[in-house]
Amino acid sequence: MAVLAIGVIAAAGFLVQSKPSYSSTSIVFLDPLAGNPFSPATPPSRTEQLAALTTEAGLVYTDSVIKSAVAIGASRGTVLGPEMRGDIFTEVPSNSTVVQITYTQPDAKLAQAGAQALAEAYLAYRKDRGTRVVAAQTELRKQQQASLEKLLGDASNRLNAAKITNADQAQILELQQQVTLYATHLATVNVDQTGADATSISPGDIISPASLPETKDGVNPLLIALAIGLVAAAFAVMIALARENLDQRIREPEDIVSAGVEPFRGSIRRWTSGGTALVDMEGFRQLANVIAASEPSRRNVLFLAGTPAGTDTHTIAAGLASAFDEIGTATVVVETESRDGSDSTPGPQGLTDILAGGTPVSDCWDLLELDGSHSALPAGTQAESLARLVQSPRLTGLFQALSEKALVIVAGPSLDSGAGIAMARHAREVLLVVDGKTATVAHLARARDFLRQIHVELAGAVLYRQPSRYAPRTRRRTSVAAGDGGGPQASPAVVEDPAATTPSLEVVHERRG
Repeated sequence: MAVLAIGVIAAAGFLVQSKPSYSSTSIVFLDPLAGNPFSPATPPSRTEQLAALTTEAGLVYTDSVIKSAVAIGASRGTVLGPEMRGDIFTEVPSNSTVVQITYTQPDAKLAQAGAQALAEAYLAYRKDRGTRVVAAQTELRKQQQASLEKLLGDASNRLNAAKITNADQAQILELQQQVTLYATHLATVNVDQTGADATSISPGDIISPASLPETKDGVNPLLIALAIGLVAAAFAVMIALARENLDQRIREPEDIVSAGVEPFRGSIRRWTSGGTALVDMEGFRQLANVIAASEPSRRNVLFLAGTPAGTDTHTIAAGLASAFDEIGTATVVVETESRDGSDSTPGPQGLTDILAGGTPVSDCWDLLELDGSHSALPAGTQAESLARLVQSPRLTGLFQALSEKALVIVAGPSLDSGAGIAMARHAREVLLVVDGKTATVAHLARARDFLRQIHVELAGAVLYRQPSRYAPRTRRRTSVAAGDGGGPQASPAVVEDPAATTPSLEVVHERRG
């Protein structure tokens, strides 16, 4: 959409900026002229002549020609600015000795006047240059004639004197040669001067004067703008298709299955209402029943591995444990992070204290806390050292002790970490918690490869979906239940999810024991 919008804006800008323009062309036929690139001395080969004619066409852009064209236009009441160089175009047609001079302006009459003035100024420049060169050559020949005549006279006088005095024959022969040489050079110079005197100073003719253009140049700007819009639309479609094919992020269950991670266990949606997180209990119930139907509820340690790193597995573990409690399966959640989210703040004794050896494994049941309707083993007072402590063999004994009486769900870290790999090795199965916001196919492939290397069974994957645009509606109801004080207690909020198969989802509020 952004590309399409840019295309529309560009098309609109083009329409606003585009101005109609007219072009007029004058055609000049060139005569070979001394002192110019195309002269009588130009070799007859087509390559040499084309180079000379191309140079001639470039002379139209010179300051001398433009200034002369401006003056010609001013004498006829037409204002041609010195910036007209940018609106000039010259061309030499193939196999010809003509130069086409084109001038473009928004006004048709101004275009005609400019093209004609440029042609006249160009021919005047050629003639002026030829005249100056011929005059300079004539002056040079006159100087050569005077010098040769003097040398010839001196040599003739010396030759006559040598003959009168009966000088040596060798001296007489040398003087005769000098006289002959000077006479020959003088004759050559006289012939050149005779040819120069007969040289024509004709620069050429304007064989096609500039005419008044009747139609505008180029394609209709509206068609160009439409083409820009169509190209932008096509480009937007190509980008959308490329993103569809190249995007490796996981968004739907089909993406997980396509990545080779099976079975797919279910989806957990995450909602917020007024800044408060709402629990998708319907999704957790579905997930719990699927796992209960295929996995044993005793002597089973289910390790939840976040994919990628940083995925919230504790929320999934707590919700899944609550769903297992509803179907009568005793569940213990093993936490690997402090409940306040900070490893620097010591919490109650738990997992890390047992692994460190400060608390016997047999006392693990005494460290459990009631978390809602299920039990939880806190991360302990040394949660910041979890990566080191989980390498201890005591982890196997702890999991065995807990799984004797309950289904153990470990809210573990990612398999991209050393702690995650170590804890997964001691679990019976690993369930991948796939973050629908950040997970990619590469993350799933890496997690599956790690499990294959440590020989741990993959229990499947659950998709932790992106937040929904519309939060579900909640309603609260009160009921009287016999609690510790026997007083009334507030029941959980009920989430009404129009996308669910049931009319309401129960939101479980955590209550610490």
